[in-house]
Amino acid sequence: MKIEKAKLIHNISELNLCDKFDRIYFGDEFCENKMPNLGNLKFLEKNVVDKKITVVFPYITQSNLKKIQALIRFISENSLKFDEILFNDWGIFYFIRENYPKLKLVLGRLLTKQKTDPFANDIILNKQEMVSSKQKVFVPKKISGDTFEYFSQSLINSLIFQKFMIKNNIVRVELDNLNWDMNIKLPKDVKASIYFPYTKISTTRYCGQLNMLKNNCSKQCEKSNIVLKKYRTKFSYVIKGNVVFFRNTKVSNINLADRIVYND
Repeated sequence: MKIEKAKLIHNISELNLCDKFDRIYFGDEFCENKMPNLGNLKFLEKNVVDKKITVVFPYITQSNLKKIQALIRFISENSLKFDEILFNDWGIFYFIRENYPKLKLVLGRLLTKQKTDPFANDIILNKQEMVSSKQKVFVPKKISGDTFEYFSQSLINSLIFQKFMIKNNIVRVELDNLNWDMNIKLPKDVKASIYFPYTKISTTRYCGQLNMLKNNCSKQCEKSNIVLKKYRTKFSYVIKGNVVFFRNTKVSNINLADRIVYND
């Protein structure tokens, strides 16, 4: 199986990073302040010649609804270039299905509902260590194999949900690269992408960098990250704006997908 390589970028100034990739992911999964604008899409439509583009949308608030409607209209008019819309908000999904039912949709990482925190790895594999203090000894409880099976799967394994995706032209799902082996089973009509090397742990609308700037977003997160060094875990946590990630170079899950999305 040929694996397509895609590059996730947030700004047209990063286009040069996409030269060696088969596809461009343009936009942001988590922050509406970093959504594409119409000027960005027009520039891409005119200047990107040899690559398809997946437009990436986050969850949004009511204040950006009209803006995103205009973007989706433009994407629909130029669907040969922008052949996929990646959504992380069921409201966006509903709007597209009602107004542009022929557009190909991609189910974003926030909606595939994986359990991603690497701290859980030792627990579900029964590798957690005994902890002692002056007063007590804490012996970890053994976890059953059913728990590991639960953590290795996703909402998309559900046959009912798979029928829903096929019915609504959701042709692809986006997956985090978990720190344990994944058990993902999809019908032939739905493909999977895996993100590498940053795995998402959690996100919030209350961006720490935005709050520090008194609600005046200057997209500082595109210029710098906050790294929390290893603490009771084998991983460092990386904060990019309103999202917490960890860097995971585990490759055993890659063969589950026909597309890798590089998000470094």
